[in-house]
Amino acid sequence: FNVSFRQLGHLRDGDSNQDVFAKLPGWVKSDICKSVVSISLCNGDITLFSCSGIAIAHKGYHLTMCLTSASLVRAFHGKTNEQYYELKIKVRCEGNEVYKGFLAE
Repeated sequence: FNVSFRQLGHLRDGDSNQDVFAKLPGWVKSDICKSVVSISLCNGDITLFSCSGIAIAHKGYHLTMCLTSASLVRAFHGKTNEQYYELKIKVRCEGNEVYKGFLAE
């Protein structure tokens, strides 16, 4: 999984995520719900940070891009020092499958 932190757009003042979601067609809402993943930054088996993301694109058979919070990037860069030797990103999908992830722009 390629965990992307690109900013794709802004909500106008006064808009909320609920307002945007309410305007989407039913089939889009269904597809989005199936695309939500859990993303964790771990040191070995210890979770240091977790957030959600949405699978947005497939790049070939073995690579899926996910859009997530920039907080994951800040957490990752804040942990890259000598105290953490086994930093890794785990992506949990529908059905509880867990995949290895990495950060990319």
